[in-house]
Amino acid sequence: MDKIFWENYYSGNKFVDFPSPFAEYCVNEGLVGNAVIVDIGCGNGRDSYYFVNNSAKEVVGIDQSEVVIVKNIENIGNLKKPIQNKIKFYSGNFVKPESYHGLNATLYYSRFTFHAITHNEQLIFLSMLSEIMNSGDISAIEARTINDKTFQKGVKTNKNTNFTDHHRCFSNPIEIIQTIIDKNFELLYFEESDKFAIFNDEKPSVMRIIFKKK
Repeated sequence: MDKIFWENYYSGNKFVDFPSPFAEYCVNEGLVGNAVIVDIGCGNGRDSYYFVNNSAKEVVGIDQSEVVIVKNIENIGNLKKPIQNKIKFYSGNFVKPESYHGLNATLYYSRFTFHAITHNEQLIFLSMLSEIMNSGDISAIEARTINDKTFQKGVKTNKNTNFTDHHRCFSNPIEIIQTIIDKNFELLYFEESDKFAIFNDEKPSVMRIIFKKK
């Protein structure tokens, strides 16, 4: 993970007070209500705040950037008082299992962070989820795939990985799905589209994948 890049990014990044389309999708699909959610690589907390405002039982945001975590904690005070105690943030490496100790999460949510780690770390991450998740727990991931046009840009540095202003590892959906099945998960939903994460003129090809621990 490019910690220095993200520290600099969030140092100058303004607070965003609207949720991502993927967060809205998860709410509309009934994944959020009464769930204990870990927002993995939460960034500025836009989705974490949205979840706690939409009936999540508890939300914990994890991010490697200490800068953005400080900002997120400060912004908890902008929430309605009854839900301020239902959300917290801390800095940590989301690939390591110790980052999840004691959380008792039921929904592991990752948007645009799965492609911020290396290919090997992606496999380690999925193996870790298999170990820490309990039967019936859900994971929801949205990430760029090898069909994204950005995959053809920058300098190739590793398997399915290139460097532009920072590293991105583009997922091969077939490989990820097979890994999920091999790790004793039940695949609940998969779809790939360039309409899921439109931002200005950018239309990245991303996959949405939701799976449950058996």
